[in-house]
Amino acid sequence: MNAPLIVDGSGRYLEHDSTTATYVCMRCQSVAVDVAAAAREMRLRETLQTDTLVCPVCGLEMLLPEEDPDAAVVECPACETRFGVEEGRRFLHGGGSVGGLDAASFEP
Repeated sequence: MNAPLIVDGSGRYLEHDSTTATYVCMRCQSVAVDVAAAAREMRLRETLQTDTLVCPVCGLEMLLPEEDPDAAVVECPACETRFGVEEGRRFLHGGGSVGGLDAASFEP
């Protein structure tokens, strides 16, 4: 949208300043959003997140095993912890940290 957003203290959208928007409709002057570009960006982030796993114990980032990419359980090569593939997905634990703390600071 390229227009400044105004949010409240919790980060919820309140309004935006459309006077500085880059693209506006020539007929109605409303802010134009490239929906296709937004969808491409969402798909790109989704594919990047699903290609790597993060060990929930030591925080090591790793690829899915080549010999069995559909495995339900994997083992971390660094700490030898076994965990479910879904547990290692980045979107479940914020990229390897919980509440601002690194995953390596937690005891198994």
